[in-house]
Amino acid sequence: MRRLRGGTVGFCALAVHAVAASTASAAVDLEWRPQPLSVSVAQVFDLGVYAVSETGDDQGVSGVDLVLTWDPTKLVLIRDNRDGDYHWMFSGLQNDAQADGLNDSLADGDAFYQALASFSNPAIASGAGLKITSFRFEAIGKTDLTSVEIATGLGNYSRTHVYMAGAVNVDIKGNLGAADLEVLGKALLRVPDVSLPAGRTQDILVVGEIDNRETFGVEILLELVPRGGTAGTVIFTPAPPTDILQAGDAWPAAGLFTPFDTDQIAFSTSLNGSVDDNGVVVPQPVTYSGRLTAFPAVADELAAGEWELRLATSQGNSGWVELDSVLIPGTLRVVDLGDGDGSLGIDARDFSELARCFTGPGLGDGEPLYPDDPSARCAVYDFDDDGDVDADDYAGFHAAFAGPAP
Repeated sequence: MRRLRGGTVGFCALAVHAVAASTASAAVDLEWRPQPLSVSVAQVFDLGVYAVSETGDDQGVSGVDLVLTWDPTKLVLIRDNRDGDYHWMFSGLQNDAQADGLNDSLADGDAFYQALASFSNPAIASGAGLKITSFRFEAIGKTDLTSVEIATGLGNYSRTHVYMAGAVNVDIKGNLGAADLEVLGKALLRVPDVSLPAGRTQDILVVGEIDNRETFGVEILLELVPRGGTAGTVIFTPAPPTDILQAGDAWPAAGLFTPFDTDQIAFSTSLNGSVDDNGVVVPQPVTYSGRLTAFPAVADELAAGEWELRLATSQGNSGWVELDSVLIPGTLRVVDLGDGDGSLGIDARDFSELARCFTGPGLGDGEPLYPDDPSARCAVYDFDDDGDVDADDYAGFHAAFAGPAP
C-alpha cells in the first residue's frame, strides 16, 4: 500500500484509469456466504465474500480492499483461496509489513486483502453477487457465536474500499457484512506458541477445551522436535517429578494428578508427559476450558531457531470417551531478549509489547508480576530475569533497540 500526504488509498485506486466518473453508481454491499454456519473444533472450512449491487443493476468494479477481523481464540485464517467468479489481475494477502502489518500473522485476528481488476475488463457486481474470493479458516475454540467481520479500517493505512470502474478513487462500498458461526466443541488439546530467550527457562502450557465429556486416565505427552536450521539445544528440565505442573483443575472430582517424567537422560530429553486425572473415572461429564498442564523447558546459551511442540496422548487421538480428541501443536521460538515476535530485529512493535508488560519493580517474592501466559511474551522483556518488567528492563531494551539488529 502506498502512503500519500493528507491521506491514504490502496493500490487499487492508484492503478485504475484516470477517467472522471460520468455516471452515478449505486453502492455495492459486501456479504459473506454461506451463513449462518455451524462447524466443529478443528474443522477447516471456507467462507466466500461477495460484492452485491444494492439496486440489482450491474456495477463495474476496478478493485477491492478488505480489512478482515475475527476472534483468534476461536478461528485461525489459513489462506485466501483465490477462487472468485472473476479472474483478478492481482489478488491476495500481500506483505504489508511496512504499513500496518495485518498480514504478518494469519492467527492474530486481522488480515488485509486486495484485488485489482483488468483495466479493460472490470469485474461486475450484480444483484446476485460477484464472488470476490473465499477465505479458508480453521475452528480452534468452542463457542455458541463468533463472527468474521469486514471492518471499515484498522491501523493507520488499511481501509475497506470497493472502487468504481472508470473513475479515480471513487469508493462505492455499501453495507459491510459479518459471518456468524457456531463452533461445536470436541475434546481439544493445544499448545500456545512460546518465545523463549536463549539461556532461560519457560513454561510450555497445554490448554484444554473439553465439551461435556466423560473422562478417564489420559497421558498427555509433549515432544520437542527441532525444525531445520536450529542451533544449540532446548530440553525439558530434567528434575522429575517436580517439573510438571498442574496448571488448571479440569477434573475437580478426581483431585490433583500424579505427574510422571519421560525426560530423564536414559529415556529422552525431547519428550515429557503427565497423567492428568490419576486414571480415575470422573462419574459426571466434564466441561472445561483453560490450562491443563505446564512443562518447563530450558534453552542453552547457544540455542536459536524453532522447535515444534508436538502433542500425543496415551489413547492416540482418542483421549476422551466416545469422541476423538483434537491435538493442535505449537511452536517454541528461541529469541534474543527484547525480540518478542522473533522477527530477528528489536523494533517498535516489541516496544509496544514491552509497554503492555510493564509492571514496575517487584517485591522479590519470586513470583513473576507479569502474565505467565506465553502469548503475552512478557518474559522476553525481563532482561534481568527478576520476575518484573521495570525501568532496569527498559534500559536493557533501549540498549538493544538502539544497537544493531540481531
